[in-house]
Amino acid sequence: MHLSLTYKLLLFFLISSFASAQVKIGDEVNSIDNSSLLELESNTKVLVLTRVTNSQMLNISPLNGALVYNIDNRCIYTYNGTQWISLCEESTNNISIIDNEDGSFTLTANDGSTFTSPNAASLKGEKGDIGAEGLPGQNGADGLSAYQIA
Repeated sequence: MHLSLTYKLLLFFLISSFASAQVKIGDEVNSIDNSSLLELESNTKVLVLTRVTNSQMLNISPLNGALVYNIDNRCIYTYNGTQWISLCEESTNNISIIDNEDGSFTLTANDGSTFTSPNAASLKGEKGDIGAEGLPGQNGADGLSAYQIA
């Protein structure tokens, strides 16, 4: 039974579409983490993102999560599904934490609202159980007590 070339090619592409592969580029190409689809590893080389101008970047309609390096703004941008977001600009969700050096901390949000934690040293828990009675001490030499000296 001879299969036609078209049928063989169709069978090949159908089988290969179910195959799964991992790619590692770098120094130790035989060791790749099981959770990696692509792994880059090098002590002497770096990953270079696609470099685009601002107008080129705005003309791309990429997948959510795409990354580019904008050479006009000298910044990395990520695409969030609807727009490009600069990774160089200050985030709108920053919170600053200040140690008040008295056991408390002050959290300040971007909107100016603050929260100061209580002084951790002044926090006390419930009173614990009374421990076992200690051993009696030895009697000292007879003499004046500290109250009698003063």
